[in-house]
Amino acid sequence: MHKRVVLFSTGIPDPTQGGSGIFNYYVARELLRRGDSVQAFFRVNERFLQDHTVGQHLEELSGYGLEYSFVHERPYERTLDFGYKLLRRAHQAAVCEQVVRSLGEEVNKYDAIVALDLGWALALADVRVPALAMLGDPLPARLQYGRRYSWWSPTSVKAWMQMKSLFTVSTQEQLARALAGQLSIGSFSPHHANEYRAQGIACQHFPWFSAEVDNRPRTTANVPADRLRLLHVGTLESTASRNMLSYWKGELLPRLGRLNFMIDITFVGRGAEQIRSEWPNINIRNNGYEESLDNEFANADVFLSPMKYRVGTRTRILTALSYGIPVIADNSSADGLPELTNRNNIFYASDPEQVAELLEELRMHPQLVRTASANARATWERHYNPVQNVNALLRSVGI
Repeated sequence: MHKRVVLFSTGIPDPTQGGSGIFNYYVARELLRRGDSVQAFFRVNERFLQDHTVGQHLEELSGYGLEYSFVHERPYERTLDFGYKLLRRAHQAAVCEQVVRSLGEEVNKYDAIVALDLGWALALADVRVPALAMLGDPLPARLQYGRRYSWWSPTSVKAWMQMKSLFTVSTQEQLARALAGQLSIGSFSPHHANEYRAQGIACQHFPWFSAEVDNRPRTTANVPADRLRLLHVGTLESTASRNMLSYWKGELLPRLGRLNFMIDITFVGRGAEQIRSEWPNINIRNNGYEESLDNEFANADVFLSPMKYRVGTRTRILTALSYGIPVIADNSSADGLPELTNRNNIFYASDPEQVAELLEELRMHPQLVRTASANARATWERHYNPVQNVNALLRSVGI
């Protein structure tokens, strides 16, 4: 029997656009594939609509019957909000609540509700039908690990005080009370699910997923003896990514510049033009955003993701696994990826010296690369495949 489902989320359905884009696309696609009726509300801001193409994938889903509306966020304003009030404002809770109120009793006539983002969770806390709200990366952790604070800047000091206010018992208790209804709460990051439970919020962990790779990628890799071809995919415009760039420029590249073999590094993603090479053995290509990543992964030996950021689950790492390419990542990535084991399906490195040693080892031992490549793809198929993980998510609300 076909269901009527409503989807509340952020961004647009687009498997090339990161977290919410992947979520929106695969959840909507699976529901439509089953023949269910899907009404979607996508919360967006003007800058997002200017910077991203709203087209191909949304049109595809519309052709299958998706009905959708854009919910426009309120413009960002610098305020002196702290604690729970800041949390609500950052997640546009008032905007989300207005949308849910406008639906009236109709919202309780759907067979199920699926949502992404804390703002929608707060707005849907009192619904009476099976409903699941997935919480994204927690704002307190994003502010704690995603930016640097300076005591010499009044603006930075205020931002630090706002960040600290999100960790207070009062803020956590208010949030727990607001989410104490029948709405089911989930997180794609196991460590954040544990944190929410410690705060009194019944939060279930659901495995994350990345976009499908249409053509089965290679399951083995060949490493040329004279050079290594490294790849990084992902936006470099976020605060955490800008911090990663500082690490590349100040620490990682100078160490790799002392290796006695050639390294080709390709950056794919917005903001990549910020990287330049000052070392004779390092060639850098800044390719910007690319719709298809197939050629880049086919021509790379190793995927390098040295982001020191203990928040969420690294989608860019899952993407590399899906292509069957060995990954070198910072140890902090392990918090969100418990299915990965060092030197089996991923290589962890906590500093430039360890990265350099791993690159030397991979260059000298091609069989290690081939084994890691096969294990990477097998791990993605077993743990991070969108078809199986979306179905597990939907089963939790009885659909």
